[in-house]
Amino acid sequence: MKTELILLTIQAVITASYLMYIVKGFGVRPSISESYYILHEKRRWMFWAFCWGVSLPFFFIYPNIWFFLAASFFMLVGAATAYRLNKLTRIPHVIGASATIIFAFIGIWVVYGTPIPAICMIIISGVFWDRAIKNLTWWVEVLALLLIIGSVFIMEMFVVIN
Repeated sequence: MKTELILLTIQAVITASYLMYIVKGFGVRPSISESYYILHEKRRWMFWAFCWGVSLPFFFIYPNIWFFLAASFFMLVGAATAYRLNKLTRIPHVIGASATIIFAFIGIWVVYGTPIPAICMIIISGVFWDRAIKNLTWWVEVLALLLIIGSVFIMEMFVVIN
């Protein structure tokens, strides 16, 4: 198995484990970042570990500026965890979350030559918005993680097969 697939599997396991832990213990939150505040003070490190655990493999999957930026900004989200505290943490946190999604989809388009995951993100998010889905930000963030990690995994599978 290629190293990239192992790293993507680690990302998927970290993502699924963290999200299932939050949903099982506390229910769907308004956003993934909001989960930081419902964790007991002694367990808040889990949000940081989630962000960094998902980010770090992208540095090794492709030495590409877009994935580098996506990973760096997601690490910023993990570093600026207490976004409610003040603007000094809220602004980097929100910019980091938005930039992560944008740069990851650009990276997929540049590296794999397909805008399909980004188009799916836009269309499905629009449907969520139109239907006034409860906890919209949570579901859009989960969708982004699924499409990003899933798309890269599928594309890497094609590389292994060919």
